[in-house]
Amino acid sequence: MKKTISVISLCIFIFLINDTIVAQIDNQSWTSFSLRKNISKNTHIQIKPTERRFNNLKDHQNSSIDLSFQTKIKNGWSFGGLARTWFIPNEKIRQFLWANITHSYSSDLIKMKNKFRVHYALDINDRKDADFLRWNFQVGPNLKKRIDPFIAIVSFFRLNGFNEVQRIRYEPGLKWSINDAWILNAVFRREVNLSFDPNIKINVYVVTLGYLMK
Repeated sequence: MKKTISVISLCIFIFLINDTIVAQIDNQSWTSFSLRKNISKNTHIQIKPTERRFNNLKDHQNSSIDLSFQTKIKNGWSFGGLARTWFIPNEKIRQFLWANITHSYSSDLIKMKNKFRVHYALDINDRKDADFLRWNFQVGPNLKKRIDPFIAIVSFFRLNGFNEVQRIRYEPGLKWSINDAWILNAVFRREVNLSFDPNIKINVYVVTLGYLMK
């Protein structure tokens, strides 16, 4: 099972890279640093600034700061919330509030996670942003080592009267627990916007370095 998931992840990665070579697809990046603090046995808070680049990584696109928390309940369930302030050049600040409920499962063979998110955009500064229901399904082999590879699919179901899936993300990646304090997450994301004709595809290289405060 572990080898099967690893082979599937590699095949997806090769397919996405090959598609990138054939098609004209913009390459973008999301680079983040997260600072996490456990405030109790089951609850942590986190701050994460992110810088984004586009136009094949040549230009600054925007930046944001996330403030979030997560609380474990029991039997693999947890819930949390996130507030994102988005800074876009030559535009006014945008604000988002997200609520999550997550279920995690692991066995000797696999690790699996389902995250459901209510994606709500505050309509401020004379701008109306889209609201979504998001589902993130993630699975990977349980290697019981410091490096955990995975594949994920994220769907965006548009609200606001549209009631349709408008965006999908395909994400092979890995999580590297460098030590007890430092974690590195690296993801190759293919994002497909279905609401445009023809569909718009972009590649996003997502790198997050995280630190757990004592």
